[in-house]
Amino acid sequence: MSNAMQKSAMHKHESARWCPNCQIGKQTAKTVTLTARVNDTLLQVPDVSLYTCDICGYEEMDADVSEMIDELSHLDENSGEEKTANGGEHATHQSPAVFNQKDIHLK
Repeated sequence: MSNAMQKSAMHKHESARWCPNCQIGKQTAKTVTLTARVNDTLLQVPDVSLYTCDICGYEEMDADVSEMIDELSHLDENSGEEKTANGGEHATHQSPAVFNQKDIHLK
C-alpha cells in the first residue's frame, strides 16, 4: 500500500468510529468551535472534533479538549490556584467535563 493510501486510510479511520452510546451507529467527525462558560468566563475553543452518531445522535468531543476544559473549570479565576472541595492544596478530579447540548454552540 502506498504512503498516500495509508494516510487516507488512517484519516478515514480517525474520522469515523462506533458509537459508545447505542453501539450500532457510526460517529463521524466534524470540526466546530466549542463555546462554553467556565467560571463566568466565555471560552471558545476553535477546531474541536465533534463526533456525532448517525443513528442515535449522541455527540462527544475529543478527550483532550474535554480534559482541558475540566482543568480550567477548577482554577480559581483570581489566584490561579486550583479549587478544592476540602480546602486542601490540590484536588484530583476524575470525571471528564460533561456538556449538555445547550452548552455546545456550533459555528
